[in-house]
Amino acid sequence: MRRFIGTIGVAAIFGVSSAAEPAKTLPVEILIQQLAEPRFEDRERASISLRTLGTAAIPALKLAAEQTVDVEVRDRAETLLIQLGKLAETERHLSDKPITLDYRNIPVSAVIADFAKKTGLNLVLIVGKVKEPNRLVTVTSKPIPIWQALDAICAAAGLHEDHRTELPLPKNATANSTSYYSGGRAVRMSWNEDGTSRNPLTPGTAPILLVDGIGERLANQTTGPVRVQSLSARFPGNRITRGAGRVQICLDIAPLPSLNWQGASNVRVTRAIDEDGRPLFADLILEQEYHPNNYGNWVGGGMAFMAVGGQVVQMFDGDNSGNTTPLTVAPNPRLHSLSLRTEDRSIRTLKRLEGVVSGDIHVPNVPVITIDQMANAVGKSSDGPYSSKLSVTEYKLLKDGSTTVNIRGEVLQQWVLQQQMGGRPIPPEAMNIGNLINTLKFSDAQGKALPAPQQTGTNYSGDGWRQTIDITLKFPKSSTLGAPTKLVQTGTKVVSVDVPFQLENVKLP
Repeated sequence: MRRFIGTIGVAAIFGVSSAAEPAKTLPVEILIQQLAEPRFEDRERASISLRTLGTAAIPALKLAAEQTVDVEVRDRAETLLIQLGKLAETERHLSDKPITLDYRNIPVSAVIADFAKKTGLNLVLIVGKVKEPNRLVTVTSKPIPIWQALDAICAAAGLHEDHRTELPLPKNATANSTSYYSGGRAVRMSWNEDGTSRNPLTPGTAPILLVDGIGERLANQTTGPVRVQSLSARFPGNRITRGAGRVQICLDIAPLPSLNWQGASNVRVTRAIDEDGRPLFADLILEQEYHPNNYGNWVGGGMAFMAVGGQVVQMFDGDNSGNTTPLTVAPNPRLHSLSLRTEDRSIRTLKRLEGVVSGDIHVPNVPVITIDQMANAVGKSSDGPYSSKLSVTEYKLLKDGSTTVNIRGEVLQQWVLQQQMGGRPIPPEAMNIGNLINTLKFSDAQGKALPAPQQTGTNYSGDGWRQTIDITLKFPKSSTLGAPTKLVQTGTKVVSVDVPFQLENVKLP
């Protein structure tokens, strides 16, 4: 993945035209000097070249942002640092994960089960649609990306994916629906074990359904941990709106479970051309007219199905019983709809579709807040993920050589955080403020880790929007360790990444 991003990812992410790039032999220092050129074109060309250099330009750009007195240079350097920082995170987390296949005369069901165990993919053979699941299959390969390995297994076993707008919930899922009467209609919303009303399926854990037969060849990109593919022209939601000059297509964006991908926050098209070489452009509509999980079609009994903000919603004409019933299906969280302008011409295929999928991944058990020189940081608040805050409100060295420290943690109330996240998954520690003490690590001035302190006091408070905890800690005097100097809070870090994609021969309805 690193090589892929280095060669085509920069242009895709930042919309850079290779024809406009200057020679790449200029040192980064000269390019930074050119950010102050009088002509806008020269400054822009230097910015493009620095982006093209990628993460190697970050150290020099940091110096420029900190030391230059030229406002234009500083602003451009800071903008580039944000962009290249995101690229660095992408390179760090989206690395290739090759796997070697070596299945010889093994039952199909056993191959699927073993591959699922090794990769974490939730592969499901649909009962009744896979005849003779114990038929033998042989498939071997050199180390290849996991998504390509899945394609190889399917081809050898005579299987293909069954793409759906709704996917079955696992038997152990605790998702139910409840209804209430409002405004002339009864509204049914899903809720999970933790009381949240969000999709119980996540992109990485949602089942991949396999059935017998040779499936349609789909335009896809399978070289990294996030597979991007355009679904069949016959897939629900894929359509051409005559008169409006609009093409809508559905993408299946599937991450490996190990990535902790929380979903595609945005899909940006950077290039699209039809079979005649004519360009199409992203349709900048304010509200997406169709989404694979927002159903506007009325079906039997005047019932419509929708998903709003990741929630599963059903609307009924008239009153409803108000019963709570278990859910058996939920919207497919891997689906994303794109809308393109066509100038209302008749086209059947996109010769090329390029773009960038932006998404968030959760990296657990990493430092999220660091407070150095605790004694000098009293009263200063540090920001953490999910609008959390951490501060040292009191620091005392006592006569007996011990130290007392008061730590204050603040998080949003659960309902506020759920609204802010729009139904997206939230790590448990973001809402469980009572577990704050277990996430804190202390060290002395020499960097030596201190043992867990004695917790001598705890106080909870809240104002309806935020909840606060004050913890009083006591560190005893030690002959080998110093007083607490550094505080590190560990938790789940939210990392934004960009996944460039290139699809060829995308079939249209």
